[in-house]
Amino acid sequence: MLDLPTWLAITRVYCNRAAIRIQWTKLKTHPICLMLDKVEIEMKTCEEPRTPNGPSPIALAAGQSEYGFAEKVVEGMFLEISCVSIKIQSHTFRASLQLWQLQGYSVSPTWQQSDLRFTRLTHSQRGEVLTFKQVSWQTLRIEADASESCEDAPSTPLRLLTNGGKLNVALKRRTKDCMVLSSKLSFFLDELLWVLTDSQLRALLSYTKSLSEAIQKSVRQKKQIGVEQVPSPTTAVNWSVSSPNSSSSSFEHYFEKFNVKETSYHLLLSRLEIHVCDESQTRGTVSGGAIQMTFRRIMLDYYPTHKTGQSCAHWNNYSPAMKSCEQWIQDLEEDRKSKEVFNIAMVGKISSQRNEQGTTREPSLYFRSVLIRIEDMDIYQVSSTGQTLPKPPLVSCNRSRSASSAVHLQYTEYYCLPGESLPVPPPALYIQLNGLLLYFATQSILWLNIFMLDLSYHLKQLTDVSSIMNEGATENRDVRLDGFNLKLSFPVKAPTYSIPERPSSLCAHLTSITLTNTRQAPGSNLELLQSIFRSFAANEDFHCPSGPLHPVFLSHLFPSSDFPATSLWTLHSPGLSFHFEGGSSKHDILLHRMPFTALACLLLPELELQVMINVDDTTRLQLNHYHYLTMLRFQEQIQVLLEGLQHSQSDFLIQITPSYQMKICVGMQIPVVSITLLLPTSISPVSPVQPEDSERSSLVGSDMAEGGMACEKETNKTNEFVIVDEYSGHEPKEQPQGGLDEQKEEASNLHQQKNKEQRDDLTENGLQKEVLTNNSMQTKELTVDLLLGKEFARETLLSTLGLTRETFSLGKERMQRFLNDAKHKDSDVLQSRASSTLSRTQSLDTVSIDGLEVLSLDSETTENFLLKLDAEMTCNGETVLTEQDDTSQSTEGPEPHQICTLAFHNVSSVCHFVGDNLAVTVKAVDLNFAQKVEDLKGLLGSDPTKKSTPRMVLNFDLGPAATALSPLAVKNGFLQLYINEVTSEIPVSALTHVGPFLEDEQIPEILPMIIEVTNCKIILRDDGPCIYPSPIVPEPVAFSVENLKVRRREDGVFQVTGQESFNLFSLPTKKASQELPDSKEELQKELLAARAKLEEQQKIEHRLLQEIRKYNPNFQL
Repeated sequence: MLDLPTWLAITRVYCNRAAIRIQWTKLKTHPICLMLDKVEIEMKTCEEPRTPNGPSPIALAAGQSEYGFAEKVVEGMFLEISCVSIKIQSHTFRASLQLWQLQGYSVSPTWQQSDLRFTRLTHSQRGEVLTFKQVSWQTLRIEADASESCEDAPSTPLRLLTNGGKLNVALKRRTKDCMVLSSKLSFFLDELLWVLTDSQLRALLSYTKSLSEAIQKSVRQKKQIGVEQVPSPTTAVNWSVSSPNSSSSSFEHYFEKFNVKETSYHLLLSRLEIHVCDESQTRGTVSGGAIQMTFRRIMLDYYPTHKTGQSCAHWNNYSPAMKSCEQWIQDLEEDRKSKEVFNIAMVGKISSQRNEQGTTREPSLYFRSVLIRIEDMDIYQVSSTGQTLPKPPLVSCNRSRSASSAVHLQYTEYYCLPGESLPVPPPALYIQLNGLLLYFATQSILWLNIFMLDLSYHLKQLTDVSSIMNEGATENRDVRLDGFNLKLSFPVKAPTYSIPERPSSLCAHLTSITLTNTRQAPGSNLELLQSIFRSFAANEDFHCPSGPLHPVFLSHLFPSSDFPATSLWTLHSPGLSFHFEGGSSKHDILLHRMPFTALACLLLPELELQVMINVDDTTRLQLNHYHYLTMLRFQEQIQVLLEGLQHSQSDFLIQITPSYQMKICVGMQIPVVSITLLLPTSISPVSPVQPEDSERSSLVGSDMAEGGMACEKETNKTNEFVIVDEYSGHEPKEQPQGGLDEQKEEASNLHQQKNKEQRDDLTENGLQKEVLTNNSMQTKELTVDLLLGKEFARETLLSTLGLTRETFSLGKERMQRFLNDAKHKDSDVLQSRASSTLSRTQSLDTVSIDGLEVLSLDSETTENFLLKLDAEMTCNGETVLTEQDDTSQSTEGPEPHQICTLAFHNVSSVCHFVGDNLAVTVKAVDLNFAQKVEDLKGLLGSDPTKKSTPRMVLNFDLGPAATALSPLAVKNGFLQLYINEVTSEIPVSALTHVGPFLEDEQIPEILPMIIEVTNCKIILRDDGPCIYPSPIVPEPVAFSVENLKVRRREDGVFQVTGQESFNLFSLPTKKASQELPDSKEELQKELLAARAKLEEQQKIEHRLLQEIRKYNPNFQL
């Protein structure tokens, strides 16, 4: 009745007491009740599958072969058992299942207890009947232990205790012989808590492997007899109703709603909590650690028989991820069919099959599919005894789309029916991840790495896994992984003295990403990959063997008759970005959104991995000093993590596999890379403006003669307009301490009496300005004070202008120009423009008071001279904001000040990883420098002309192979930087800030380096504050550098030398620095070997080109 699989057989059934209750007059509507006290069932796993179940024995005992009254009565029986004990014996383990208070009964299609007549649906025209049963229990106990006859299996027992659960069974049978056509079993569990040690986990995997062997044999048996169970297309036509009426059509719809179209098995677990404990004393850096994994709403589905080409929309809980997988499988099928059509056209014949009736039909292809879906999950960090502080989980979920699961895994395996010869496609694996957050905790990652290595080592001791892995390696699989809204967080430890603005973690965000070894996925189509290949082939630096451009890529991207044995993998993402978290600054972006596509191919004989990364757009990076420090600490943590992983794997690699040396070559090309250095938002370009300073700067009528600072309060002054520039480039003047304190107090009182307005922050051109406006007046007045005293200010101004106080006037147009200059964010530009505005035959010096440009015009009666302006004033076509409209233009905070921006054009990079050695080469065809990224907007979008030699070359070597360069290169590395024919204008302020920007908070390790500059011209522009007032703008200073070499030795001392001439590309490299052969004969031998290798490579290239030109005669590299 339950349609047990053929790998499981019942050997014994025992019951101690039974009671039965029959309602003879209501057999059609009420079930027969059977109560059993204790039932023992003994089963065994079959090494060879048993014979499948035949027709129903109940029907045969009743003297009938079709589904009749006896079958209906027995099938509708109500069963109640106090305790059920099921024992399963295998050649490697024995297991027992105990269920208490078990009940089994027939239900309606909606899984509700009802009249027996409503628990089955019969379709007379199809000859099919649907029955529904439900089994429930209160407690389930599972135990497993190693068998006495097996000495190799782990002897650690497994125990599992669960709460209540239920099993829903839906069967579809043929009415003529009661043969089960299809069934649907759904297993529901509420919550499951499981505590596992590492030895128990090893035992569980060993038992699972033993059981999988018997299941695989049963699956192969089902393939052989699958023809009888799969309805043919002609049978499906006979199912259709020729002339349905309204009642039959409604019943047809009702039957289809609950129809079991194919056999399937389902498991739904509402919550699973697993604690994996370590039995060893110390694993990594944690003693006696344990890890907790919590999974919510787990769904496991298995569909053993599904015909290709048919829809999967009727599958259980059909989701968008299943739709994406179905579309991907259909695309793969269409691609295979197109290739088959081409092959058939070449061969000239089409295979067909004949059934027993002699009719011809096309062979069918089927597949089985396994689905694992997890709605939500949390994997916590490793905890140890005595731990009290909570830690963020290693893996958590933050899904934005409720319709998609956090993890969706679907595995599809194809097969054809017996007697049919069809090419079977490789298995397909589809994975989709949604809204996952990965937290990289070094301690937990090292613990998990050692745990998994130890588990893998013990499994290899139990069975010969190497042979299975070798068999699986020859089988190709189609794989696709889709990720949406993925986030990776790298915590960075900050020192105790760090400021709040310093971030605490570096985060990577992926809007979407696709990893696949097929050409039917976003970013992996053949046309796109071919264009990427051509762009890499145009650069000789990427050619093999110095680069990753191996001839195997030609075989994949321009396929011919000889298809390569290895797979070509692609990784595509339309948006990868990095940002900082944990700091108070709102400008925390490190890497703006960057699209990229990567190609990778593994060469198994040589154990070489070739990777090509192509970036489609401009790469923009920006960081300030605290971001820079965070990146340094992040680099140190990554280095510690890699060293820990290498140390933990060294012992296991020796025990598991022979020694080998993996070679990895990565090539990368980017059109433009821009790097912007920023000042933190809390720091101004020169000096911060204190609140009391800006209040003191807004005073009017200050008397500073004779060293005193008595402030005269004028009650008749009703209008005032003051602009405070927080980012002005002037330093505050030194003043007597007593006068300062007195002025601060009086300034505060005057500010509270005369300025009762609301302060609004205005951000214009990257500068924040405070505007204080009187509510009763719509006019604005500019008051400027001179620190030289009121008498000197009045006499100097009037004598310079040649006017008296009564006749002095300043034109509106000239005042507009002055205000426009005052709004400029660069203080030196403001000063030069203000002096040029008021200078013809007259001159006026502006004096800075704590970052405020002040001009005071006092009369003989010490009255302030006020320059009244219109409320609405335009400066160069731009309207000056008033109090009413400035709130709409305010922002959350000031924009960070830009120190400088570097732009590198046509960047190419090649990295070689060979064992412990690392070699990186970065080249840029052109580079530009600017103080602001806005100045490079025109250049960032342009494609500079190709140059024969790059403007910049950077080499970095690390590991034992770099010992010839420097003894410290083994651990610290060796840097070589070559700059050629670069002309750039650099402001002095950028050089001033770059030094403090690069200062580390720790004593850094000595990095040996060589920097060589050839034929470069640098123009220094003085943009700093003017110490002495002068109407002359400082002229830039140009430096011409022909040959300059800077070398840092192992003791940390920099050595600057000049050479007469040297070629940028004749400098010794890694290969040239090696020792030459001692004799001429050895040199000739090496030359002949190199020539032979070159000729072999040319032959391979020529052969591949000939194959390509068979299909594309116009193809050119």
